Amino acid sequence: MSHLRLCLPLPSQIVTITTLAEDPSTGPTSLVVTDATPSSLSLSWEPAACGDRNHNIEGYLYHLCLGDISDPECDELIVGPTFTDNPQTNIDGLDCNTAYTFIVNHGVYDDQEGLHIPIGLPTELTVWTSTPGPSLLVNTEITPSSLSFTWAPADCGDGLGYIYRLCEGTIIDACDVPGIGPTFTSDSSVIIDGLTCFTYYTFSVRHGQDGNDIVIRMSSELTVQTSTPGPSSLSNIEITASSLSFTWAPADCFDGSSLDGLGGYIYRLCEGTISDTCEEPAIGPTFTDNSNAAINNLACNTECTFIANHGWQSGERIDVIGISSSLTVWTLTPAPNGITSTQSATQGLTLSWRTLDCGSTSPMNFQYVLCPAEFSIINGECVIPTSNRRKRRETAMMSGQTTSTSVSFEDIDCNEAFTFILAGINGDGMPGEWSDPYELITDGAGATINDLTITNIADGVEVSWIPPNIGCSPTGYIVEYSLVKLDQCMEIDNPILVNYGMVTDPPVTITGFIPHSSYHVYVSVATPSGESGPSTSTTLHTVSAAVPPAAPQDVTNTDRTATTLSFQWQPIPCGDRHGIISAYDCRLILASTGELIREFRLNQPNSPFTTVFGLSPLVQYGFSVAADIRHGDNDTGPYSDVALATTLPMTTSASGGNNGNSFTATVLPLSATVYIARPSYSVNEGAGYVSIIIQQTPGTRSSTEVVVSTLADTATPGADFESFNTVLTHQTILPYEVMIPIVADQIYEGNEYFYVRILSPSVSGTSMSIITIIDDDEPEPTAPPPLPPPRPASFTFDKPFYYVSELGDGMLPVSVIRSGNTDTAANLRVKSTGTTAFHPQDYEEVDETIMFTPGQTTASLQVMVRYDTTNEGPENIHVTSVEQYQFKIIGSVTSDNYRR
Repeated sequence: MSHLRLCLPLPSQIVTITTLAEDPSTGPTSLVVTDATPSSLSLSWEPAACGDRNHNIEGYLYHLCLGDISDPECDELIVGPTFTDNPQTNIDGLDCNTAYTFIVNHGVYDDQEGLHIPIGLPTELTVWTSTPGPSLLVNTEITPSSLSFTWAPADCGDGLGYIYRLCEGTIIDACDVPGIGPTFTSDSSVIIDGLTCFTYYTFSVRHGQDGNDIVIRMSSELTVQTSTPGPSSLSNIEITASSLSFTWAPADCFDGSSLDGLGGYIYRLCEGTISDTCEEPAIGPTFTDNSNAAINNLACNTECTFIANHGWQSGERIDVIGISSSLTVWTLTPAPNGITSTQSATQGLTLSWRTLDCGSTSPMNFQYVLCPAEFSIINGECVIPTSNRRKRRETAMMSGQTTSTSVSFEDIDCNEAFTFILAGINGDGMPGEWSDPYELITDGAGATINDLTITNIADGVEVSWIPPNIGCSPTGYIVEYSLVKLDQCMEIDNPILVNYGMVTDPPVTITGFIPHSSYHVYVSVATPSGESGPSTSTTLHTVSAAVPPAAPQDVTNTDRTATTLSFQWQPIPCGDRHGIISAYDCRLILASTGELIREFRLNQPNSPFTTVFGLSPLVQYGFSVAADIRHGDNDTGPYSDVALATTLPMTTSASGGNNGNSFTATVLPLSATVYIARPSYSVNEGAGYVSIIIQQTPGTRSSTEVVVSTLADTATPGADFESFNTVLTHQTILPYEVMIPIVADQIYEGNEYFYVRILSPSVSGTSMSIITIIDDDEPEPTAPPPLPPPRPASFTFDKPFYYVSELGDGMLPVSVIRSGNTDTAANLRVKSTGTTAFHPQDYEEVDETIMFTPGQTTASLQVMVRYDTTNEGPENIHVTSVEQYQFKIIGSVTSDNYRR
């Protein structure tokens, strides 16, 4: 039979009905499961190919049996047969994890039967409903590099294992390439390592069988984030008794960029160890964006735990991220202080210090170290310097611990330098802050002597003491002294310490002390380098000398009459007395012969003056005085220079003249040499005047007039002084005082000079004295005034006359004084001439040149006096300079033994 078959898509079909129908040669094609859940299955298929149908297809007839395609028949029909004209279906109400066989045929409606019937061959597919994901999936542990999970099987999942995988990202992220898995396990837990910190991961697990993953089963999923590790490299960089400093670095996976606030660190400090609960931290929590922190005002010797986290801050809110990094440290015990040392023969070297009140450790334990001074102390240990590596010691370090506040070293070397340090022990058993090095020397340099005594002996003083009570013999002792009160009459403001030197043992004898004075004497134990340690002192009062070594000074005649002479003097200067002045011994001689005519004692040491009575008129006497420092004989010191003075002439009153009036006649001796008392005078510009004394030599004075006048030098007459010119006759009583007015001004001119001279036939040449006017004005502040021209040099003899005995050949010393300009060299010729003495029988002639070097002010010459047995009476020699100025002295050669 021929027929035309037209196939159109269902459900609309245009069918050419043939007279003869056949069943399709194949069943529906492309049967697949499009979805499987624990309680439903979704399937789809395609009709047979157009050439294989052989029939008009109205739809499909399907049914679902329990079991798989291997079963010979469908013993238990679950669904169907069911007709549908749609090539897909969804079947609900099924059991999970169960095998079902889905059978589908092409189908048509049978009019005779009144129902749809299958035609052609069936198409079958065995499918499983899926298993739900495992239940109770939880994350049990999170670390920066691992995640731990646990779960329970689904109700229909007994007897199955599990297949899991781990993807980086969240649930909504696609996980095309899992980081871990799929991996089969029969356990209901897993730990996955090697992950990246601070990263989101999704963990999925479903039921399954090892090597069989063809059954569609549902997964259970959970997204978690690995934790952030604590900051790395947490370390303590500084510890003191009251502060701690820490530093750290961020974890490798954290830079804060993923936070919604300000990324940084959150730290806190708790008292106690890491294992202690720190609900109320002493410091913090505190946010910082630095990787370091310094915490102050802590208690010393206290255990503290520092905890640091990554975190962020938003406003006042602070959140901690990840796990913590922590470090437990102790604040230090402060350095002990007040270290002292003592040494004794019984206990050796003992070092002591003040106790510490710090922390809960009671009593405080101390660690100490004693090293030789040439060693360095590093971290509480003695370190031999590189230069001393070859030097060996039996004991390079003495160290230990003690709960006492002192330690003793019995077997310690003497004469050695050591360094000592110590530290309190912290609660963790480590030393706290070390003390400053305490340096000492074990030869007793810190010790002091005992029972210092001083005894005056014939040749000086003896100083003795008892050595210090130390465990070794000192290197020596330093003896020093200083003068504090001279002659018991003058305090020394700044005593000079004299080092007598170092001695090995007491006693020591010291000479050269000034008698009748007070000294401080010091004795100290010497160090090996010869330096002195703490000293012991006492006061020494030296004994008085037998006689004073000096004489009273400046003996002058203060008053005279025809029968009396008064004298005064200056006491011996302080320092030359050598004892307490108790009396003065006085002598009066006849000037013409040197004969001692009177000697007496003044027991009034505080009254340096006297008057001698019962003398003859117009007689020249010589007075000298000596000091006595004890009452007794032969204890008088040297006598002063002789002061010459002449009594006045006797005044005679007689009745005569008109009306019986009385008259007074004064008789002057004939022939005398007139001279100026001093070679130079000084006067302040504002003093008003200068007093010049004119005197005469012993003997008589002629009737020749003597002219006294001024001579200008750098001082100007009228502007600086008033010119003076007067005539002294033989009737003028000498000594005679000349008052020369000095003119003051307000101009700074420097010192200025003029002369006073005597012109007289009785003077061979000119007797002259230089007068210095001392300027009392201030120089101009803008520029110093020009220096005055140097005044010319002047020469004088130190005395106007000398006495010398001719008993035995003798030398008469004569001194020449240069004043004025002494900056240059100068020569002066000196020559002798005899008047009543003759050369060569009475003296050796003098004619020589005295040479003065720059700065030299004094020179001397010698006059030889010859001895003879002839009584010739006093003979005179004139010694005269013959240069610029003429001066003359007279040497009176007498026949007694007195020399002056």
